[in-house]
Amino acid sequence: MNLNVFEDCSNLLQTLLAPAHDAVAQDDLQKKVVAQKGLLDFINNCASPKANDLDDIATQAINNIFEVTLTKALAEIGSRTAELATLTKSIKSVTDVANRDAATIRLDQARKVIDSTVEAVDALKNLRQSLKSNQPDEKTLADSIATLINSIQTVRNQVETLSH
Repeated sequence: MNLNVFEDCSNLLQTLLAPAHDAVAQDDLQKKVVAQKGLLDFINNCASPKANDLDDIATQAINNIFEVTLTKALAEIGSRTAELATLTKSIKSVTDVANRDAATIRLDQARKVIDSTVEAVDALKNLRQSLKSNQPDEKTLADSIATLINSIQTVRNQVETLSH
């Protein structure tokens, strides 16, 4: 084959365009790369009269292969973007539920502490009222109970503040 003769170059280009077409039709990346390389070699080696016209056809074919590959890649990237959005939404939903559950658990625990302190304060007040203030040991115990009640009420108030 003489690459200085138009007919030989034209025949070679026709031969190169067929597998390029098949590579695109089959969506075979490896065949697309081989086809583009063959077309580029053609451009670099064809020296026939009207070689520029043949080179333009080969260049357009290379660009067409690239555009098809690029279009597919962009579509697949778009699909990946949609998958990421779906995954992000799903994870956010699970996180929101977990956060609500954690808040509910904390609120339940706080409610139990508050209920326990109310019961404890009531029991301590009843005990304190049953003590005789004229007995020194019982008066000391009643004073200690009063201090304890104040401390428990302070803790209960702090827990109530946190749970709101």
